[in-house]
Amino acid sequence: MNSSLLRIGLVRFRNAQAARTIPKLLTLLFLIAPTSAPAAVVGGLPRAGFLGTQLAPATDGRPSVRAVVPGSTAAALHVVEGDVIVAINGRPMANVPEVVAAASNLKAGSPLTIEMRRASKTVHLSGRTIGRPLEQYPNATITYGSFPFRGGKIRDILAMPKSSPEAPVVFLLPGFSCISIEPPAPTAAYRVLGARLTAAGIGYYRAEKPGLGDSIGGPQCADITFDTELDAFRTAYRHLTDDLRIPPERIIMLGHSLGALEAPLLADEKAPRGIIVYGAVLRNWGDYHQQVGSFHRYLIDGSDPGKIYADGEHSRPIFQAYYFDKKSPGEIAREHPELAASVKEVLGWDGKDRAVDRNWRFMQALAGLNLPAAWRDARTNVLSLYGGADIVALFDTDQKMIADIAEHSRARSGTYVEIPSADHGMMNVGSRELARDAAAAGRQGSPVFDEGVANAVIGWIRSIMAKPPVT
Repeated sequence: MNSSLLRIGLVRFRNAQAARTIPKLLTLLFLIAPTSAPAAVVGGLPRAGFLGTQLAPATDGRPSVRAVVPGSTAAALHVVEGDVIVAINGRPMANVPEVVAAASNLKAGSPLTIEMRRASKTVHLSGRTIGRPLEQYPNATITYGSFPFRGGKIRDILAMPKSSPEAPVVFLLPGFSCISIEPPAPTAAYRVLGARLTAAGIGYYRAEKPGLGDSIGGPQCADITFDTELDAFRTAYRHLTDDLRIPPERIIMLGHSLGALEAPLLADEKAPRGIIVYGAVLRNWGDYHQQVGSFHRYLIDGSDPGKIYADGEHSRPIFQAYYFDKKSPGEIAREHPELAASVKEVLGWDGKDRAVDRNWRFMQALAGLNLPAAWRDARTNVLSLYGGADIVALFDTDQKMIADIAEHSRARSGTYVEIPSADHGMMNVGSRELARDAAAAGRQGSPVFDEGVANAVIGWIRSIMAKPPVT
């Protein structure tokens, strides 16, 4: 993955080799604008802390504060724009991901010390961590709960429209990175989507990945394999149906980015009423990752497509060894010392157990999935949504094929819809060309949620709820 600033509610871009941009590009970093000060314990779990900083790498790679969210812990401690975070609670912070990881472990009311570099001075700040604000939607009842998973508890959140107790419920399956699913600022995609769904009389359910948000104990997201993550969402699905009493025929899974790979695999146990995928991949993940290296930089800012393609092709032996020969990054580096630096760059390997901030086995497992078979056997309605300005999913081919497989396997069950102005993060950027021109000119716009996404989701849900489930 490359390294650039973390933008509120947007896909996270880092600027190194395009070949290692994938999972970071599938990441959403959520910063919440507070509405109230929650209690230290919510729904039986200690409330997560709210650091409230928007970060970007400084020239030396250290985490620099670009903005501070009002009402956050950072605001209360008088962190200011331009501060460089040196340490949190005595632990050195070398880069942005380390701050994100440290912030994810903070709990409301816990003591906090931050060492900052402010201009040429060292500043020490201390105080108590402010809890993450509680989510609110007009005319909806929001329940913070939890369910047990492998020795710990995972936070989940169910928002139900007050006027529709028997409403269909969207079960969100988010993207790649270890970032909490709680909504960010009110203008961010998941937050706006939740508001639109509940206003339309549709429920909204989310469960954290292990160890994130308010979750306690058990495995931690950065350490787990793909099978463990899938099992966590499978457990959440059972909790939704068995404990929260939402029957499968009222559930619509919404797989965003990596979640689009997980949705059909979860549907094999209890077929939901429907599956919606956005920013999906159908081809082998190893091939996809290599193709990102061959095209992505051009799609971002118009960089020389021939050079970008050649650079991506040069990395093909690494992808072959990692994804198809099933060798660890360490094995590849030892067997081919001349490729050691490229292995770190291309795979985002930290020299130990992490590749793009997750266990290196996680991505490797994705290349072993038979996704066409999963969509063939999904036994439900499928809406395949593609953002016309999505440069992470690269092209519309996979999304169209997903709908085609569903339609072929179960007559009248597959639908493809393109939202021309939407990017991978469901934000309206006008078009792929406009976004590329802006990036090439160094302009950073402030895109808003693309209402076409919500309209397509809501309209399709109403249409499938008006007819019998797929059999």
